[in-house]
Amino acid sequence: MDVEKYLIDTPLFAGISVEDIQALLKETRYQTKKYRNQETFIFQNSPCTYLYFLYQGHATAGRMNLAGKYLLVEEMYAPKVIAPAFLFNKENRYPVTVNATKVCSVLIIPGQDFLRLLQKNKQLLFNFLSIISNQVVYLSQKVKLSNISIKGKIANFILSNCEEGATVFTSGYTQQKLADLFGVARTSVARCFSEMESAGIISVKNKKITIYNKQQLKDLVE
Repeated sequence: MDVEKYLIDTPLFAGISVEDIQALLKETRYQTKKYRNQETFIFQNSPCTYLYFLYQGHATAGRMNLAGKYLLVEEMYAPKVIAPAFLFNKENRYPVTVNATKVCSVLIIPGQDFLRLLQKNKQLLFNFLSIISNQVVYLSQKVKLSNISIKGKIANFILSNCEEGATVFTSGYTQQKLADLFGVARTSVARCFSEMESAGIISVKNKKITIYNKQQLKDLVE
C-alpha cells in the first residue's frame, strides 16, 4: 500500500512532498498495521521504543489508577502521533493503554530510525516539536481542569464542543464515557446533569444538549 498518500499534509509530514516522504521512509524499518475495533495495540507501561502514528481511524487512550479504576485520558482521531513526548524520554514507557474504536491504520517506525530522520529533515523535526508543544499545552489545560468540580468539568466539556454561537449540540459521549474521562462515578455525572437541568442551565435529551444559560456554564468552569 502506498502509505505516503495518507501521510502528506498530516501534522507530522506537513510541508514535505510525497517524494521526500517516500525517500525518508525507505531509510527506516517502518511497518504499517491495521487494528480491528476494540483491539489493543499499546499497553500501559510497555516500553515506548517505536513511533506510532495513527493515520486512519479512531482510538481511545486510558489508564488504570492505583485503585484499579479505568480513566479515559483522550479520544484519538487520525492523524495523531501517540505519546510523542515519551519516545525519547529517559523513562520511556507508555503512560496509557490504546484501543482501536474503529478499524485503525498505524505507521510504526523504530525510535532510533525516526531519530535519524529528525536529524536529516528540518521540516520533520519542526513538525515533531510542534506536536510535542501542542501536547504540553493540552495536558496543562487538563491539569487546570482537574481542580474544578464535576459540574465545572461538564460545563467545560459542553462549551468546548458546542460551536461558537450555537446553543444545541449532540454529544458523542455517554454519561459513562464522561465519567471515565473525569475519573468519577457515572452516578455523580448523572446527578450533576440533573441539577444543571433543574437550575435551568441546560436540558438533555438522549445525547442532545441544549444550552439555556451560557454565562452560568462559564461561571461553573471558573
